[in-house]
Amino acid sequence: MRLMEDSSAPDLLERIEDAILRFERDGDDSGVLDDALLGQALDLLNDPDGVTLRALGATARLEWHRHRIEGAEGVAPDHVVEAFRMMAERSPELVPAALRPTFGVSDEDADPTVGAAALMYGARRRGDADLEAAITVLRQRLATVPKYLAARAEYLGFIADGLVTRHGRRGAIADLYEAIELTRQAIDLAGPGSPHRAIYLSNLAICAQIRFRAVGNRDDIDLAIDAGREALAAAPDGYRDHRKTSTILADCLLERFDLTSRSC
Repeated sequence: MRLMEDSSAPDLLERIEDAILRFERDGDDSGVLDDALLGQALDLLNDPDGVTLRALGATARLEWHRHRIEGAEGVAPDHVVEAFRMMAERSPELVPAALRPTFGVSDEDADPTVGAAALMYGARRRGDADLEAAITVLRQRLATVPKYLAARAEYLGFIADGLVTRHGRRGAIADLYEAIELTRQAIDLAGPGSPHRAIYLSNLAICAQIRFRAVGNRDDIDLAIDAGREALAAAPDGYRDHRKTSTILADCLLERFDLTSRSC
């Protein structure tokens, strides 16, 4: 099996990853049990031009879930086992958590975000060139992370954070629009049960508030308030940013009150 850099079927790969995400996050097995989708996924492995590690990981994961659902006791075909063995060596984050001990993959090895938070934090404290470099590196890493991994939402959050910082330095409104879009994607990927959902919603409130102050669109302050309220509602016990989120929400409510008072 020959590995390649870029997928020859990006739309198909997205459908496969969507099916895996719905199953692992929501328990919806309709995509995993779709015979046509599985057949198309297996065709990727036989592409004469080769296959990417990301596509290999998605196809192996899809077939592995299928075997488990159908009562095969987790026993997968030899080519799936070989695929996971290859990923354990080259891209361990693509190995399902239940199989990591089998292939000698530690949780730390399987975390593709190791160093990402420190990279962005350090870049925000330094000059523009370092910030640009960090955003570029994180975009490149994001392109390799499939939808069904929680790390993808985290990368979206890191990049959005960098874009908001860049807006603060340069004033480019486009950075705020992209930051809000990326944060929305992170919220959607995380799903209702994610422990990170409150963080992403709080970040959305911040981004929307900043854009309201920059553009003056009433919809943005409404979005900020809604996101702040949702963040507090979604916050797990012991949520460390509860006070910060409450303060943001209070500020936004005051700003909307002032806006409404001026319009009367």
